[in-house]
Amino acid sequence: MATTKSQTLGARLLAEQKRVDNLPTLLPNAVFLVGGQSITSAEMETAYKQHLANEAQIVALRSQLRSAMVAIRAERTAIAANDAAVKVVAAGTLGENSTGYASLGFTPRTVRKPTLAVRAVAVVKGAATRVARHTLGPRQKEAIHGTVTEPAPASSPAPAPVTPAVVTK
Repeated sequence: MATTKSQTLGARLLAEQKRVDNLPTLLPNAVFLVGGQSITSAEMETAYKQHLANEAQIVALRSQLRSAMVAIRAERTAIAANDAAVKVVAAGTLGENSTGYASLGFTPRTVRKPTLAVRAVAVVKGAATRVARHTLGPRQKEAIHGTVTEPAPASSPAPAPVTPAVVTK
């Protein structure tokens, strides 16, 4: 009886178990030619028993693997929460750029350096803000920001000036 691909593993193992059970009584002195070698009925029975034992071991290992995978999912969720808590405490205690923080396996926060163009605009805006705040007190100065006049494109109308809101506290 040849096994087909559509036959399930369970059906094949059941058929093999029947062969193991009945081979010694039905064909006790038979000799089988397999791959150019002669195999006795007792040797064939031993080969079937070994194969069934290995298949049973694989089924048991798959079951253990499924159980372990379910358990590790819950563990991974818990460890992710632990990592977040350790990272926050380490950053607050050691500092995000310290060697101790890095030795825990966390990457320090990288600060992006502004480009030369951004720094030039910041200098111009800072100077304009200082000019605009020159006569007010600290609370009134918070609401005022300087503006830099830019030449308007020839084809579009000039944008309306933005007036800052007055903040009262």
